[in-house]
Amino acid sequence: MEEGKKILVSGHRGGMLSYENTLTDFQLAIDNGLEEVEFDIWLTKDKVPIILHGSNNTIGFEDPLGEVSKDTMITEITLEQIKRYELPNGDNIPTFEELLDVCAGKIVMNIEIKDPNKEVCQIVLDIIKQRELTREAVNFSSFHHEILTALKEIDDNFDFGYLYRSEEELDPEYYPHHGESVNIAINHVTKEVVDTCHEKGRKVKVYFCKAFPEKDEHYPHLVECGVDHVFSDHPLKLLEYLKTA
Repeated sequence: MEEGKKILVSGHRGGMLSYENTLTDFQLAIDNGLEEVEFDIWLTKDKVPIILHGSNNTIGFEDPLGEVSKDTMITEITLEQIKRYELPNGDNIPTFEELLDVCAGKIVMNIEIKDPNKEVCQIVLDIIKQRELTREAVNFSSFHHEILTALKEIDDNFDFGYLYRSEEELDPEYYPHHGESVNIAINHVTKEVVDTCHEKGRKVKVYFCKAFPEKDEHYPHLVECGVDHVFSDHPLKLLEYLKTA
């Protein structure tokens, strides 16, 4: 790796050291010395921010009382209903406030806004303001670029990462026009893309997905291309690799 260059490793969906996006997972990320965790936020029907990736925008789990279909949109489920679900590690689905009780002041948080409703912006920013969290503690990302615009209009004192889908084929010159970072899938990572973004003053953050899962052979490529940041499903393994890269 280039002397003085460091790749920041973020635990994707909490790091998956336990079941994803759970308080146990976030605590393990802290205990194992990760610098940052990434997680997904939705609003419940009663407008409470919760931490959940979801399955194609649906809850994806069977309701223990049988009242809510697993195909129900997350935004159509109340917090009371959400709290009925027990996840595979025994945790329940946490609220944003519960996550902050564990993480605030202990680890940097990348908040991916999954909910496309702009209501989420003010609600999340109000909670962050109440906790007196700054850009050193919190940064945002989203595939919904209009959500990032709405966040910036309310408070531009944070870093914003514009996510691009793995199936999007964009000219490298397109990426650097938005936000503080360009967040792209591994299949779009080239030296040309990274250099173009850096020339425009943007960091390059890389994620993996179902179509392009994280593999050991990706690690040398990330180093060679000079990316700044990786959202990793195997953060401890990647950190171990980077020690000798």
